[in-house]
Amino acid sequence: MHTLTVITEPADEPITLDEAKEALRIDIDDEDTRVWNIIRAARMFAEDYLSLKIMSQTVELSFDRWPATEFSLGVWPIIAVDTVKYEDTASPIATQTLIADTDYYADIITIEGRLRTLTGWPSVAVKPNAIKIRMTAGYADQDSVPDQLKEGIKAYCAYIYDSDECMKENAERLLWSARIL
Repeated sequence: MHTLTVITEPADEPITLDEAKEALRIDIDDEDTRVWNIIRAARMFAEDYLSLKIMSQTVELSFDRWPATEFSLGVWPIIAVDTVKYEDTASPIATQTLIADTDYYADIITIEGRLRTLTGWPSVAVKPNAIKIRMTAGYADQDSVPDQLKEGIKAYCAYIYDSDECMKENAERLLWSARIL
């Protein structure tokens, strides 16, 4: 069993307030707070729909035990694997940190990434979430987000703002080819 948790939410959104207001044809500032909330909701929808992280954020993948000698990290795109920690079997239990390229190899180029042991995984304590892999995932900044994703997010913003089912379908069509299945 594994759990993926967002540790640090994105500091930015994939589209700006002005881009969203232009897409929604809003030319006053009275609804800026609502529009920001719509942008965030649209990004979160896109992340769920696509099974990827759009803006840079810190996530943590937890396991009760090592799933295999090599396994998928289940998140995409990955900027970096920051730490791989586990709780050992000593008494008292202590948290240990593995060393990249000594204890494990991290592949952040393959879709959803993967981790492979170089020397065999160490024994871990018998407890939930004994292994924690912290990563920075998402596109580094707004300029790195593909335009197709931005347009899909704008279309979903229009769906939320106007309750227009056609815009939801447009958003899904725009995002479809980037889905990770």
